Amino acid sequence: MTYQIVVKPTYNIVFLDQYLNMCKIELQWVFKSHGIEVENLALALLNKGYILSFHVTKELDTIVLKAIYHLSFFFMIFHEAEGGSLKPVAIDYQPDFGDDLSIRMKYNGKTNETITRMMISLALAASDFSTAPYLKLLDPLCGRGTTLFEGMISGFDVYGVDCDQKSIDEMETYIVRYLKDAKLKHLSKRGKIAHKGQLAGEVFELQYAKEKADFKAGHTRELRVVKGDTTNFYGAFKQNDMHVLVTDFPYNVQHSGKGPQDQKGLRWLLEAGLDSWTPFLKKGAGVAISWNIYTDKRQTFVDVFEKMGYEVLNEGGLDQLEHRVAQAITRDIIVAKKV
Repeated sequence: MTYQIVVKPTYNIVFLDQYLNMCKIELQWVFKSHGIEVENLALALLNKGYILSFHVTKELDTIVLKAIYHLSFFFMIFHEAEGGSLKPVAIDYQPDFGDDLSIRMKYNGKTNETITRMMISLALAASDFSTAPYLKLLDPLCGRGTTLFEGMISGFDVYGVDCDQKSIDEMETYIVRYLKDAKLKHLSKRGKIAHKGQLAGEVFELQYAKEKADFKAGHTRELRVVKGDTTNFYGAFKQNDMHVLVTDFPYNVQHSGKGPQDQKGLRWLLEAGLDSWTPFLKKGAGVAISWNIYTDKRQTFVDVFEKMGYEVLNEGGLDQLEHRVAQAITRDIIVAKKV
């Protein structure tokens, strides 16, 4: 069968040609994780929008259609009916949150939500858990929570770590207000966590459910954010528990774009971070990280991942995810798997 996906309109991406190529890579990897081979993948401009067409040997089932719904670029999907006419495909799925959850909050240096969603999609596709019904996501450099909010949109339980109290406070204020405005039942609390008798950090927790009956029955989703050192937050979460890790490294440039502040590189952060993060990931967990290539070369990060026992995935275009963000920022993405 031949399908056509309408690419979601994007008006805040300066690297459009690179992004469209990344969309093709994302689709192929998601399909690969579901055991589907894509043929005749092609991108075409139609009026003001782009259409991504492809052929598969059999009709897409509900599980695959749900995965398509969460593609970073998904807007609508059609299949080619007899005679060449296009018939819209209705996906029987409705997420707990709309895309506005990660878009409403504005601040300087914010990660692009579309690329964040793509990273989550690629990390999940690289993992052993792409069809699992219940998933947990960790962002150990979570900032104000763009990755966590994108995980919530996709139905994950989400967990974050950040050392900046102001960022966590702003995240808490925003998400609690959002849930109140949406009239979603929720419960939030703050506390402290200890590990081996020592303070490991402060924590903000949120349980929520779309339906009041689910909340009352204890069928809730969770957001849990720890204020602490990302290289040492033992005791904050359960070990061997997370299915994916997605994070965006500091750019080491001023967000105003005036130029580099610090050129010492971030290899040290990746080494210390993976040493701290790895125990929380399940075997077979997928990882996607992004960083500014003007601070560290790709091979530097690949070497660290392999040293720490991860498999870095380069085939199928995963070594072609570099994209220019601003004058002093060109970002790349590494996708890996805990083995």
